[in-house]
Amino acid sequence: MSKVMNAVVLNKKGEYGYGQMPIPTVGPGQFLVKIEASAINPSDIYMMSGRYNIKHAYPFVPGWEGSGIVVAVGPGEN
Repeated sequence: MSKVMNAVVLNKKGEYGYGQMPIPTVGPGQFLVKIEASAINPSDIYMMSGRYNIKHAYPFVPGWEGSGIVVAVGPGEN
């Protein structure tokens, strides 16, 4: 499996671009999904433009909805 993923990345409030970033590792109680399809909704547009009032660490990959295949499961999950 590749060690990087392609993503739209928010670098700071209202500043975004397309690039690659490391694929996250899974921890306890988490799972990793390889996204096969996703939508861009108004909440995503607001987040990318810096108008959504949610605090998060940068860089940040937006996206609230998607479907795909579970490719890794963290410890303690079945």
